[in-house]
Amino acid sequence: MVRRFAGHGLFTALGDEPNWGKAQWILLPATSQNTMRGYFDMIVAVCEQLVGATNGPITPMSPSFR
Repeated sequence: MVRRFAGHGLFTALGDEPNWGKAQWILLPATSQNTMRGYFDMIVAVCEQLVGATNGPITPMSPSFR
């Protein structure tokens, strides 16, 4: 569906297309597990700001993997 307006690119490449290999080479380092760990504190800070912007209480949550 996205390909209809975005065309063939890094985020829309299918596994059998040349752009898929390029996408993996470019995007994989930015989305690795170690890199995502580095983003964690920033993500939490932004989430806290968003929750605060709704004037709702910030309550601790436990992640659920169900």
